[in-house]
Amino acid sequence: MSLPCRAWVAGGLLLAVGLRLPAAPSQEPDKPPTSTLKATEPVTRQVYAARGATAADLANALTLHFQGEPFFRAVADPASNSVLLSGPKSILDDAVAVLHQIDRRPRTVHLEVLLVTLASGDAKALDGVELSGTTQVVLARIRELQQKGMITNVKIVELTALERQMANARVSESRPYVTGVVFGGRGGGPGGGSMSRSINYREVGTNVQVIPDVGRDGLVSLHLKVDDSHMRAAEDGVAIGADEKGTAVPATEFVTSTLETNLRVRPGQMVLAEGTKAGSKSGQAQTVILVTAGTDDAGPKDGK
Repeated sequence: MSLPCRAWVAGGLLLAVGLRLPAAPSQEPDKPPTSTLKATEPVTRQVYAARGATAADLANALTLHFQGEPFFRAVADPASNSVLLSGPKSILDDAVAVLHQIDRRPRTVHLEVLLVTLASGDAKALDGVELSGTTQVVLARIRELQQKGMITNVKIVELTALERQMANARVSESRPYVTGVVFGGRGGGPGGGSMSRSINYREVGTNVQVIPDVGRDGLVSLHLKVDDSHMRAAEDGVAIGADEKGTAVPATEFVTSTLETNLRVRPGQMVLAEGTKAGSKSGQAQTVILVTAGTDDAGPKDGK
């Protein structure tokens, strides 16, 4: 009786072997899963010295990017600004390749802001005049307008900034202006006696603030803020008196121009910044603002 029983058990074993399921189509029968391979690979350690970004930011980015890899670690060492990497060599090679793409030194951006004062005080005087193009062409056009008397003054403010970091430049001076006219001695007025002027001083100038960024296409994006003030004789305004010859002495007007805008500049090009606001009695725009920018490998004066 025992022989048939052993034969039945043996047959059952043969049946179990015969019913073994084939490997899934997406997995080779004799190849273990990828995670098993990584678990058996030796752990490799590497120190990566950050060049532009902070080690903490890089470590956080890698941890999120490789969160599906259970054997990978990225730890920041703030003291040396380095990232401590550990894991299978194949994963570390991928991580270092990612670091080389996202960790780079910020580029230096050179910026020139031109503040062009109009003789008429009305920006409509420039209708039909193209003030965007290569830097050399636009500068030549501005010189022509100066010769024609349409532009009375051009102020240039230069500054250098690291991309994604704020930079500021200020050019200012204390300027005198007449607040009154007084005559003394005989005559007591124009044509007689001595004349003295009452003088005050006021600081005027330009402040430029910018945050640049350089895109993959090479264009420089700028968040630009400009504040400018200057004096002018308000010939159509109230006179504060008359000089020795009886000529009216006009009151001094302080003209302010402000601009806050976002714009993109191709290196070697100059663009007209839209949105300048003027503060003056006439209410007209006294100043137009042009901008040119470039990186270390393409300076703002490269008009080619």
